[in-house]
Amino acid sequence: MISSGVSASGASGLGGELGRDREPVEPSEALAGQLEFLLTGAGSASSSQMTAIVCGDVAERRGVGSYWRAVEVSRERFPLAGPLANNITPCEFWDRPAEAPTVLDNDVPALLVNATGDPRTLYDGAEAMREQWPNSRLLTAEGARRHGLYGEYGNACVDGRVNAYLRTGRLPAHDLTCEA
Repeated sequence: MISSGVSASGASGLGGELGRDREPVEPSEALAGQLEFLLTGAGSASSSQMTAIVCGDVAERRGVGSYWRAVEVSRERFPLAGPLANNITPCEFWDRPAEAPTVLDNDVPALLVNATGDPRTLYDGAEAMREQWPNSRLLTAEGARRHGLYGEYGNACVDGRVNAYLRTGRLPAHDLTCEA
């Protein structure tokens, strides 16, 4: 059983009397799966990596109350996604980065992999990175609408090109495109 997080008065704020008047509820199977992913190590591999990248690059401390205010402001215009996008993140509790963000100031050859429909790393950002990194090559998954590609998406063309690069250390002669 989990606690509903809503008080008898209907408030679900931060602070105050949140513990005494909560009623236990049984989550649905779908919600139980999501909670397991969020609250245990079940989804830790990819979530921990992303958190380390995001929180390790920029100091995010804004104060806990600022998140609640942002959630409340976003509710009217974006009732579902607003609170999700403005909620507190683990970065609020991380130490500030130990070093300044990395600045790309060399031209070490690298294979960049991006989908045209990536919801996290927009394709124009990949193209801009490629432009700033002349000795790199961009492997594009044309029409793919996801973030994780290599080893996750199941595209034989993408996996094969990346495997060839990892096996030989040689970049393709030019940018490549794989169809989704």
